[in-house]
Amino acid sequence: MSAHIQQPARVFVSGMGMITPLGDNLETSWKNILASESCTEKIPAHWYDYLDFRSGIWAPLPEIDFMSLGFRRAETIQNDTSTLLAIITTHEALLNAGIEPELTDKKRNQYRLPGINSERCSVIYGTGSGGSCSLLTNFSYHAIATCKQKLSEETSCKDNDALQTLYHPPTLNPFVIPMSICNSVPAGIGIKFAIHSDVQPVVQACSSGTTAIGEAFKRIRSGHADLVISGGVEHLKDHWGASYKGFDLARTLAMIPESGDVDTANRPFDKDRTGFLFAQGGGATLILESEEHLLARGGTPLAEVVGFAETFDASSVMAPEPSGTQIERMVNNALQSADIHAEDIDYINAHGTGTLSNDKVEVAVIERVFGKNAAINSSKSIIGHSLGGSGAIEAAICALSMRDQVLHPCRNLDNPIADLDFVTQKRKMAIEYSFSESFAFGGHNSGLVLKRA
Repeated sequence: MSAHIQQPARVFVSGMGMITPLGDNLETSWKNILASESCTEKIPAHWYDYLDFRSGIWAPLPEIDFMSLGFRRAETIQNDTSTLLAIITTHEALLNAGIEPELTDKKRNQYRLPGINSERCSVIYGTGSGGSCSLLTNFSYHAIATCKQKLSEETSCKDNDALQTLYHPPTLNPFVIPMSICNSVPAGIGIKFAIHSDVQPVVQACSSGTTAIGEAFKRIRSGHADLVISGGVEHLKDHWGASYKGFDLARTLAMIPESGDVDTANRPFDKDRTGFLFAQGGGATLILESEEHLLARGGTPLAEVVGFAETFDASSVMAPEPSGTQIERMVNNALQSADIHAEDIDYINAHGTGTLSNDKVEVAVIERVFGKNAAINSSKSIIGHSLGGSGAIEAAICALSMRDQVLHPCRNLDNPIADLDFVTQKRKMAIEYSFSESFAFGGHNSGLVLKRA
């Protein structure tokens, strides 16, 4: 008698939450993305007091009043903004999934998820740099304070014009170390919602969110979890613009065109592209569940995750390997994981950064694997590049696109670098399968295959 072979669990997206430069929630962001609204602005003027910049544009986030959203003051002190953003999108995703968190500890402002076994619930969450801006800011404060004190002692001068222009708060944050490490993001979610299974960070620069969702998919598919809170987030704003300056020095950022029109600077897959639009931050949370768990609690599927793969270039810390061999292997492995063929993919949400090498390599791989069979867009052409949060946002956009059977355009794509089916206008179309891919500094490549629910 043959042994019973257990089939892999089907994995569904049951809830989503999102924050982007075009909205502080899922539906507002989606509405404005479909409308191809502009979010490009010039960087804060005071950054020029400290540094010079080549680019000079970015995509800022909406102003968020964390206290009005129910956070206690202690939470805003103890957590980096990236963690707070992840908690906000997680709360929205849980509500979207029909799971209303229940307050259990008023003093700690901690919740539980009613009807969910916390020991079969995981958090796998991506971020490129976690609370690095908290670390940068706090130790910069320390350096400034030390310089002021030393200058005062040596010159008997309490006021120095240069140092007085630098922002300096009265005290350093005693929580700077725990709030700045990358595991603080999933840990913050786990603490807020009393999750007792594994809570893990995924740190892969710009592919962090995509890989986190892929790992969540694998965890449920193998039967090791019933529900996983997954996604990605980033927040890279500091008072001096130092984080932005790092990308600016690397010459990866979009440049203001000679016309001076900042709205036309960001143009992935266009022959006149000059780099990516730096987003202040953003992210998305996806609730993934096994089919059995979802049906048992009466939830509604938004999309099905059917495939995932990742590879590594082993080539460069900044640029993709020119042949695209490992990216192509990742794509084929993801399709194999989903048990479908390239021609089954209707829509590709491309990495589409707008940098010269990334777009060139990505287009070559798409052409080899998919030809002109799939419609292609770049969400970064509208909302900029949210770094570690971008892959999760783009996976959510795939789910929304399949839900509504509509694609957003590639903004500013006037002269495509290849003869492919780029979406240049909002398009209604039948979408059964979509593919979301991300590449990252270091050489990480990852991709998700999603199916219409």
